[in-house]
Amino acid sequence: MVFGSLFGSGRTRITLPHVGQVDRPSAPGEFQAVAAKIASALPALLPTEQDNWWFLTEQYDRLIDAAGSAASAARLSPLRLHQIEHEGRRSEDSYVRAPNPGVAFLQDVKTEMDRHVSSNLTDLMLANVFVMYTSGFKDALNGIRRKYAQHFHDNCIAQGSVAMAGRWQAVLADLGVKPAPAPAPTSTGRAEGERLFKLGMEAAVAFRSNEAIYLYTRSIAAWPNPSPYMNRANLLMKRVRCREALLDLREAKRIDDREGREFGATLSREIQWASMLASNYENGTREKLVADLKVTGRDRVAERIICVSFDIHQAQWDWNSFDRTLLEYHLFNDLDDIRKFDDLALYPEARELLDLYDGDFIDMKVAQSPSGDAYADAQAKMHNFLCSYDMPDMLQLRRYMLYRIHDRLLSMDFGPMYNAFGSDCQGIISEAEQFVSTRVGGRR
Repeated sequence: MVFGSLFGSGRTRITLPHVGQVDRPSAPGEFQAVAAKIASALPALLPTEQDNWWFLTEQYDRLIDAAGSAASAARLSPLRLHQIEHEGRRSEDSYVRAPNPGVAFLQDVKTEMDRHVSSNLTDLMLANVFVMYTSGFKDALNGIRRKYAQHFHDNCIAQGSVAMAGRWQAVLADLGVKPAPAPAPTSTGRAEGERLFKLGMEAAVAFRSNEAIYLYTRSIAAWPNPSPYMNRANLLMKRVRCREALLDLREAKRIDDREGREFGATLSREIQWASMLASNYENGTREKLVADLKVTGRDRVAERIICVSFDIHQAQWDWNSFDRTLLEYHLFNDLDDIRKFDDLALYPEARELLDLYDGDFIDMKVAQSPSGDAYADAQAKMHNFLCSYDMPDMLQLRRYMLYRIHDRLLSMDFGPMYNAFGSDCQGIISEAEQFVSTRVGGRR
């Protein structure tokens, strides 16, 4: 389809607020030129840090929820916001109590442009405006993000909201903010550090992982020593945050080397494993993967990670003609890891599957670990890929992979029309249906 057929014929002049008159675009270059003029009007409308933060978070949230090419274009922005930063943000519903001037401006532009061109093309243009603005002011906007993330993190700590503090800490980590240096240890600090460490271990054993990470972090602040660093690293590894885990392990080794190498062998082994999983940060592969994600898109990349990790050819994947043993085990093992070690609020697909499947069935499937190293190798490949991305992208990929793997298993059990009206599928794999039926029938 040619651009002329989308934009219509003629050279109508369009009057845009804060921009003036522009020719209705009739070619991609003219489309980009209009977007550039709109982007250049934004700085005057966003004079304060508050204005910029609300514009960034609210417009990002609006764009990624858009359909088609607009959402894809928005993801070309150099700023990759965490879900907690943007989800549902609306300036008028906040303490600001007024619409954001930048967002309101783009809405006015859309109203006018939609009178002259396709609505889809207007949305695509606004996505390009956002990319231009965030690219031009990347460093300044990231600085504002750091200030707001630190503010919200500190508020969560003060209010005792462990899970939310942890999510804001992840934002700070992605923005390069290191934890504040711990004060010099004292006898009081050591006692407090040990107390917090024991509480952290109790929380970890009970699978209250957000709380455990928070307590280990406070233990480190009170009395830096290898143990809380190592335990926090173990939980981060379970969350596929291998780069952060590696930094914790290296700091634990630095302290341990100074204090007598009590954990020398264990740390060497764990650092070697974490270094392998996070190796794409060191060998230049990470940058290539991130660039490819922007071009290829999340859905395609997620499927490719599945196929490469589990040695499934694309044709086998497309036609459901692969051995499902390892992939099926991974689905339930990953669900088990998320329910025990991660934040379920970040994984709505996992929460839905955990509601569908009987807990005892998941335990049974996890206990049936495949023999040999095949699954460990596949999982290592997958985590090596996943931990190459910033946390927002990693979460999106992992979520989509859960969905696609489950979709494949249902398709293999009930056919490609498993979710059609009249299908016998109850939303769970056939083995789970049999498991539930035998329990209901009193034979288990």
